[in-house]
Amino acid sequence: MSQESVEKFLGRLITDDNFRRQATASLERAALQAGLIMSAAEITALQRLDLDLLAALADSVDDSVLRS
Repeated sequence: MSQESVEKFLGRLITDDNFRRQATASLERAALQAGLIMSAAEITALQRLDLDLLAALADSVDDSVLRS
């Protein structure tokens, strides 16, 4: 597994509303468009995430660290 790609992906999910919407439509496509190469096992693990929960987390993050 590429820990760096997974960490970047999770960070983008939390800090980037547009990316989170893309990931909701297709997690794998969002990763590829972001240039994040991940294994099938990583994609499968990430598909288990509760994106609504991450959206709630994103709402609590200070605006200074969010992507505009």
